[in-house]
Amino acid sequence: MRAPLLLALCALTLAACAHAPRAADNAPAEIAAQLDRFLAGVSAGDSSVHDWWWSDALVYTSSNGTRFGKATILKGAAQPSQPDAPEVTYTAEGVQVTAYGDIATLAFRLVAMTDGNRSEYLNSATLRREAGQWRVVQWQATKVPEATLDD
Repeated sequence: MRAPLLLALCALTLAACAHAPRAADNAPAEIAAQLDRFLAGVSAGDSSVHDWWWSDALVYTSSNGTRFGKATILKGAAQPSQPDAPEVTYTAEGVQVTAYGDIATLAFRLVAMTDGNRSEYLNSATLRREAGQWRVVQWQATKVPEATLDD
């Protein structure tokens, strides 16, 4: 009597697991929402989003070709902004996310609006799920030349 009951319980558990959504299934929406939260925080001057978004293992390659890690970003974010510095608003366009288990890739066009002027960067990143949180471990930024923005 116990064996058939145990077998039925195992079968039901396996069936439930087969139909349960995997973490990677939700990753594109989660990462896109986190990107929006990060960009809104940066736009608002909230330096705490940098600690939340970047992994301690970050390798960041800037659009000018310099490479650095999270500590450099946190140091820069902690600096008070200049009183006469123009306000910059950041948004993302064409967001593409592909998940591979606990690793995901992110590609998008970063738009920076400053006093009505638009700058664009093609950004790509690799994220890793760390303790249930997606964090950026690699980032590459490429500035889109001004001449191509009107095309």
